[in-house]
Amino acid sequence: MISGGQTTQVTLRRNEPYASGIQLRLGDASGPELSAGSVIAVDQPVWIGIWVTNATTFPQTSRVEVVLKRDTDAVPLIDTGESSSAEIAGGGSGLFEFLVTPTEPGRYFLALQVRTFTYLAFTKTDAWDWVERFSAATAGTELANGVPVQNIEGALWGSYVYYYLDVPVGASGLTFSISGVPATLISTCDAIACRPTARLTAVPKRKATRARVRSLCPHRGVGGSPFGPLSHTLD
Repeated sequence: MISGGQTTQVTLRRNEPYASGIQLRLGDASGPELSAGSVIAVDQPVWIGIWVTNATTFPQTSRVEVVLKRDTDAVPLIDTGESSSAEIAGGGSGLFEFLVTPTEPGRYFLALQVRTFTYLAFTKTDAWDWVERFSAATAGTELANGVPVQNIEGALWGSYVYYYLDVPVGASGLTFSISGVPATLISTCDAIACRPTARLTAVPKRKATRARVRSLCPHRGVGGSPFGPLSHTLD
């Protein structure tokens, strides 16, 4: 009982199976880990790992469902459906794995739910609300190192133009240097927009000898006015 005007602290313990961890990686479970600031190309597979913990003293059977949507979507764009049932030992954890492929550009948010077999039916025992996990971008136009791009133009504020460079597999310490972009534009761009220098991540092409490297920075136009020329060098 809590008397009027008093505050009481209560420690709650979770017992029924719940999601205790999540990872998103590019390609498979050994690929680069993704976060809200990560930008990948559309049509690249994303591995999702959900760890579920059973804090009870006896084994329980659970399922997991993952859904993804973009910030512009009213309904989920990707729904994995419920996973196969898996028994999780008492006091232990289990890993549920999913592989999804974003086909549309945008910022992707993820939600999930855990359902556990209790009282002769699968009942929701945990759920995570929408959290931004990564962004996907269109393939864009290939650049030649050191060759300026002329008359880049965006139709309206908020429109993006994407570019990429191909470099040898295994290359590291790369920088993508940009010039010719107004300072006011750089200062107002968001996390995946143009910066004077942006670090690149090399992603080897499947069965290929070169890696496609994305600048992770779209070039955005303002009111139909061209910025150009955009000069770029890869160090």
